[in-house]
Amino acid sequence: MFLGSAHVEEVCHRLDEAGYRESADAIRNRPPAGALLTHEQKVDLLNVTRDWIGEVGEEELGDAVRLREALEVDLDGGGTGA
Repeated sequence: MFLGSAHVEEVCHRLDEAGYRESADAIRNRPPAGALLTHEQKVDLLNVTRDWIGEVGEEELGDAVRLREALEVDLDGGGTGA
């Protein structure tokens, strides 16, 4: 665990003319329920789903429609996210 809110994804050790170097890539842990979206982000995502629905195949169409419907319900219900 690294800083409690992230974890180390990769560590790289190098030994060359410049000496020994160590670097690490850390990624943030996301909340168990997923990241909270602001109202503005939800509106932007809703707009993206309109284009997405027109472009997806039949397999993905159900997912796109469910996402759009969930966003519409949340926005109409006054959900604010973060």
